[in-house]
Amino acid sequence: ASIFAVLCNSLPDEVVPRVRAALDAIPVFRQDGSVADLRSYVFEHMSERDRGSVLRRIQIACRAPDRLRQGFVVLSDVDDTLLPGHDVLQVAGSDRSWHLDGRLYPGASRIHKELRAGLREEYGGDYSVLLTARPPALVKDLTKKLRRIGVSDESRNRRLAILPGQGGIAKMTFNVMRVLTRDFSTIGQAKLQRMSEYSALFPDYQGRFVFIGDDGQADAEVAEEMLALGLTQSSPTETSGSNVGGTPMFAFVAIHAVLQDRGFAVAVQDREARTQRLRRTYPPLFDEVAPFPRCSGGSEERHRFFYFL
Repeated sequence: ASIFAVLCNSLPDEVVPRVRAALDAIPVFRQDGSVADLRSYVFEHMSERDRGSVLRRIQIACRAPDRLRQGFVVLSDVDDTLLPGHDVLQVAGSDRSWHLDGRLYPGASRIHKELRAGLREEYGGDYSVLLTARPPALVKDLTKKLRRIGVSDESRNRRLAILPGQGGIAKMTFNVMRVLTRDFSTIGQAKLQRMSEYSALFPDYQGRFVFIGDDGQADAEVAEEMLALGLTQSSPTETSGSNVGGTPMFAFVAIHAVLQDRGFAVAVQDREARTQRLRRTYPPLFDEVAPFPRCSGGSEERHRFFYFL
């Protein structure tokens, strides 16, 4: 880890963002099947001193894209967001609105491509980020299963960053038991922690993060905390120090309404109430308020929370 910190500080400014993207978007799997990703390497295997050194180097070398440039950094849940979870106990998910044979929801790969808009293409190929509750040892198959999500816009390279859930047999068992009792708080907080650390590694994209999740488990509840990132603090872990002037970290959060065997996981009136409350708390932002990429046509309002079916 110390060697990596020294290497990072010795790289020319123009090389740092390319190396960062390569380490983030090309997953490396250990013999036990767990993923060795950029986030875990910096936040779980480095000393506090080395971590601070790497984050400062990133802040100096990685410049924010022009505000007129389109594109977002897309973070997405997997089960019940990209495709239905279909294990017998419904631990992964419970959506029954689509086929349970591993097919992605219609338009899933297209929406990722449209939202990314080639924002990170110049660093070896653009890519999405999977923010999943699956433990580290159970994410290796995602690179093949979700290969359509991982195809770069221009280079056609398959790149995909993965931010897994908590690892270890004890934590995995504990989380499964809590899911079976419909308690998703631990999963939600783990996702928020992962996102906080990831944003510290990519401070130059502040205001361009978007999250796509579902309301079957913890995503809808965590949405409010995600929307608050950057407004009153840099992050829950206070690791990035990248927030300037209260600019939101997230442009918006979109939540898929899960349809279970007996109806929607969250009733229509409850979805509407949540949408209205979050839109009041986190109102639309305008060009002069935050450096969000412009959209072609339509209103200048940018709602920051919405549901989709």
